[in-house]
Amino acid sequence: MKSIKILGKCLFVSLSMLALSCSSSDDGGSGGGGTPTSTMIKAKVNGTQYQTFSVQGVSAGIATTSGTGESRLIMISGSNDMSGNTAFAIDLIGINATGDYTINPDSDSVMSFEMGGIAYDTSGCGNATGTIKITMLNEEGIKGTFSFTGKDDENCSNSKAVTEGSFSGKFM
Repeated sequence: MKSIKILGKCLFVSLSMLALSCSSSDDGGSGGGGTPTSTMIKAKVNGTQYQTFSVQGVSAGIATTSGTGESRLIMISGSNDMSGNTAFAIDLIGINATGDYTINPDSDSVMSFEMGGIAYDTSGCGNATGTIKITMLNEEGIKGTFSFTGKDDENCSNSKAVTEGSFSGKFM
């Protein structure tokens, strides 16, 4: 009887490991997979990697959605350090489907990187433009990739190149 219990436990552990190894993983916002389990934004800014701050695996990022149709607002944000000196923000207005979107001063949506109290964004200066690719969007979350040239609205000659960006957001 004892041998059967041990054999049963071994079989259970083996099958559990097999099931876990075959499951899909959250790919950190690069597209594919299921609904995100947390919120994260990461990208290179002028070649330096930044990522949403987390403590013991819990992200400091926030994603929200409200409204419908042309009035839908999706906000994804996250501080990259404990002091809040650097942060990303993506505010999307009227985006309701997966696809590629151009974000610039003429669009309602904005992408931004803040550093030391200066926001480098796509809202107010010429050539402050970028693209965002929404790869997953439902009632529970969003995933995608992005890149943009953000400019300081107070000094349009001051800019930051944001590249290799990805995000995932679990709506609150």
